[in-house]
Amino acid sequence: MSRDGSSHPSPFPCPVQLGRIKGDSLEARLHEYVREENYVKVKKLLKKGKS
Repeated sequence: MSRDGSSHPSPFPCPVQLGRIKGDSLEARLHEYVREENYVKVKKLLKKGKS
């Protein structure tokens, strides 16, 4: 999904179907933040996991 909320096909072919990780795990939150392009939260989450 792009920043404006519209869905555009990837310019590169993907060999697997893209989906979502469900649940309240760190992995699920990281996946959701990347999909939302919220890189501030991604960076904070990665720092939290590193410590």
